[in-house]
Amino acid sequence: MKLLLDKRDAAEALSISEATLGRLVREKKIREIKQGTRCLYRPADLEEFVERLANGDFEKKSEGAAA
Repeated sequence: MKLLLDKRDAAEALSISEATLGRLVREKKIREIKQGTRCLYRPADLEEFVERLANGDFEKKSEGAAA
């Protein structure tokens, strides 16, 4: 079992593109670990993201929308 995944492996584990993974990191939905120029991901953080996604934590809320 790997303790850290590179970008390709992390994206593959989530069945998303590397570009989408980068967007999720920028949106602070997935944590990354920087080691020099490398970006690495803990499987536990990917699992946490999936759990939050399944719980609807990232659903857009239409606050202030006209009824």
